[in-house]
Amino acid sequence: MPRRPGPAGGAIAAPGLPASRTANVRNASLRLAADAGRGPASRPAAPGHASLDSTPRCPATGSAAAACRIAAADARGCRREAGCPAWQRRLAQAFRACHAGRAGGPWPHHATKPSRGPAMGEHPLKFGIFLAPFHPLHENPTLCLERDFDLVCHLDKLGYDEAWIGEHHSGGFEIIANPELFLAAAAERTKHIRLGTGVVSVPYHNPFTLASRMLQLDHQTRGRVMLGIGPGALAHDAFKIGVDPADQRRMLDEGAGAIIRLLRGERVTLKTDWFDLRDAFLQLRPYSRPGLEMAVASARSPVGALLAGKYGLGILSIGGTSDEALKFHSANWATAEEAAREHGQRVERDKWRMVTLMHVAETRERALENVRFGIAHFAEYFRDVATFPIIPAGTENPAEYLTKEGLAVIGTPADAIRHIERLWAGTGGFGCLMELVHNWADWQATQKSYELVARFVLPRFQGSNAMRQFSYDHARDNRTVHVAAAHQAIQAEIDKRQRLLAERKAKGQAAE
Repeated sequence: MPRRPGPAGGAIAAPGLPASRTANVRNASLRLAADAGRGPASRPAAPGHASLDSTPRCPATGSAAAACRIAAADARGCRREAGCPAWQRRLAQAFRACHAGRAGGPWPHHATKPSRGPAMGEHPLKFGIFLAPFHPLHENPTLCLERDFDLVCHLDKLGYDEAWIGEHHSGGFEIIANPELFLAAAAERTKHIRLGTGVVSVPYHNPFTLASRMLQLDHQTRGRVMLGIGPGALAHDAFKIGVDPADQRRMLDEGAGAIIRLLRGERVTLKTDWFDLRDAFLQLRPYSRPGLEMAVASARSPVGALLAGKYGLGILSIGGTSDEALKFHSANWATAEEAAREHGQRVERDKWRMVTLMHVAETRERALENVRFGIAHFAEYFRDVATFPIIPAGTENPAEYLTKEGLAVIGTPADAIRHIERLWAGTGGFGCLMELVHNWADWQATQKSYELVARFVLPRFQGSNAMRQFSYDHARDNRTVHVAAAHQAIQAEIDKRQRLLAERKAKGQAAE
């Protein structure tokens, strides 16, 4: 039985193959081991993402086929592949399915593989949260804020990549007025997670002082902060400080332009109807290299996408995840790419963040039971106060509506995986999946939800277990050979000992 290719350094020679072909097997094994750490690759990479392996080769023949770790190493399979285009295509399909661990591959062992999700290109999908936050009116606000800090710390330990914190000043639910203050405290309590303003309402701030504060945070956190910007989401906030909603998006564009120039180290003289900069420049350079990362909020309007393209910023898509919303997100991404070309900039999909709603438990029934704790308060707030209602008035079962419309996952980790796959398919790909923190469940169930996502969802989209699966499959497929050799070695030692004892006994008898 041929031995299949394994990780670098493994014994991979197939009986009956010449030395040159054995070397090809070894080289293909090295390529496969390197590629396996890049994340899943079950379908062609989306626009903006590089293909996982543009020139895979048959490990035994070295021809431009595919390095399926199971099929392509089979000596008979490789000989058939050498002169058969159809076999090349079949091997290529096998490699893609085998590498991603997806069901439906052409080889029997693929039928038992669970789906690992969509092709994510060479960059693993990141995960984070979007923390407005939403706290019901009957809870202690001091403890609500403390729980928000605890959540960010919890996510830091679980390996989440990012946490974005909002700015709001009215309505009673969204009680963080200054995300920079929150980020400064959160940075002291965490070690790894990146922290962003999600988002700062630019029309409410002088661009010079906002840029100065963010550079200070950049240094305090050793480069862990990101600047998310937007026009301001709550109409009540704008009214209270005298900002006309008709001017907010213009003010965002003007303020963002000034902030970006300041962060780049330019000296800015610019006067508008709401700020006046006179030879303004910052006294610090960014700690982050090449500079402070920035992203702009984008819902249904193209304003955020146009701004992202104009300045080469990331995008925070916060307009929902229904099928209709995904069409808007895709259109806005195309708008951003077009604007980037017009302004000599570049937008990258790995800087595109998609916000969705999720609550996960061990079963769907338990997840639905968990969200009864607070989903009614969430629905009431968006119906009575928020600028854009998520749940229509009169909806008797918010959980059913949200899941049916594709706006939320309330279910199991498997449901979450399918939901993310749908978002990927509907947009063509993005860089970070962000869960909107909704407080539908109590604290214990909320912690458990994020833990389940970290344990069972993140690995599917980050390639965390690719080499573990490779190692398992290799050990399983070679078990008979390896175990037989081990048994032979053990038996040889036993036989050796028995012979030694027999010789000693014979010598003793001879001496008598």
